[in-house]
Amino acid sequence: MENKEIIDVLEKLCSENGKEQLIEAVEEWKKKEENKSWMPNNGENYYFIDSEGVVLKHTWKQLEERHDYFDGSRLAIGNVFKTEEEAEFEVERLKILKIMKDYSRPFEFEEKNWQIVYGYDSGEIETVYERINEYGGYHFDSEETAQKVIDEIGEDRLKKYYFRCVN
Repeated sequence: MENKEIIDVLEKLCSENGKEQLIEAVEEWKKKEENKSWMPNNGENYYFIDSEGVVLKHTWKQLEERHDYFDGSRLAIGNVFKTEEEAEFEVERLKILKIMKDYSRPFEFEEKNWQIVYGYDSGEIETVYERINEYGGYHFDSEETAQKVIDEIGEDRLKKYYFRCVN
């Protein structure tokens, strides 16, 4: 929602259903804010993933207008999490990305580039191929390879950690 839209909603507060519109606008704004990267305040605890995939808790340190070297390095690569659960989710997501990377290959123009997709209409994990357009993601040399990845990871884990779908 743009600022002008927010102003329009606030102006309608005098109307009968203005309160409901304001609540909806605030909830939409909150969702957008939640999606932004979080940065702890000085002295605040945060979680990160160490080099062995273990989630650890650390205290953010602000030193003379700059961050502690480790804190800043973690923040720069997205390895700073507000909760332990968020960090654990990321560990599982990284495990899935590793498996997909191991089986994938670069996109090959005019060849079958198999992908794993989530059908929002069906709620199912599906395999499809593309010959011309590159949409990003992981590409596999065959439908069998894509299915092998699905079987190894599991459909529920793919839905939760790769596609971030909640049923």
